[in-house]
Amino acid sequence: MASNMLQGRLPSSRMHNIYGLGLTLLEIGTWATLENLGFASVPPENLAQRFVDVAQRSLPLYMGPLYCDAALDCVKAGGSVIDGLSFVEKVVKRLEQCQCRV
Repeated sequence: MASNMLQGRLPSSRMHNIYGLGLTLLEIGTWATLENLGFASVPPENLAQRFVDVAQRSLPLYMGPLYCDAALDCVKAGGSVIDGLSFVEKVVKRLEQCQCRV
């Protein structure tokens, strides 16, 4: 924690980690960076809605509904505290059920 403060960063929290996982799942699922998905020009107060819009439009097509739901749950949980069991049920188990079809 001290090293984060020395570098001018806020300490990380579970809430931020889960939110960041949702953003990462979106990037992986669309094979595009957040910048390429148009997030750079979105005001901070509209980022979550932009995420939901892009995820609902792209992820079911590219990655399937389970993957999409897992990513959306991560971002929605970013605004509230999520316990470990809820995280496993809502995110981890859904990702485990995803199957790659060639």
